[in-house]
Amino acid sequence: MKLIISAAAIAVLLSVICVVPANGQAEAASISGVVSDSSGNLIPGITVTATNRDTKSVAKSMTNKDGMYNFANLQPGTYDVLVSLIGFGNERAQKPLKTGESAQLNFTMKIVLRATYPKNFFMNPEEQPDSRLREKSRPADRGSMVIPPRQDRTYR
Repeated sequence: MKLIISAAAIAVLLSVICVVPANGQAEAASISGVVSDSSGNLIPGITVTATNRDTKSVAKSMTNKDGMYNFANLQPGTYDVLVSLIGFGNERAQKPLKTGESAQLNFTMKIVLRATYPKNFFMNPEEQPDSRLREKSRPADRGSMVIPPRQDRTYR
């Protein structure tokens, strides 16, 4: 009789232990997707950031060699997802996640030149609007020239 009660108690205990983790896993949500450029080429090494608007918790990931990223075990809530890489424009998306939801967010990156050259940088110096930017050229004076010693001679 004691043996039957002990076996029943162990069976109940094991069933409770096995059910609790499965319940906890179902509460997590996930976001995954693919990042490509405007030509459809998959881009590895892109930083992807998911920020929970309610808790302000931040999760970071990087795309793999196939351009894929994955955020697993996210708490339910609304997430701001940011995808960024130097040379490309930042892409953003907002996604509300429910308990146990797996969302797919794909991004297409656009190439952006971020040059900070002055407006007239590529103009001919003679055509510069401001004369102070032009350098006056003059012939070299032989007396002001310094001639370096030759490397194949020894000097004492």
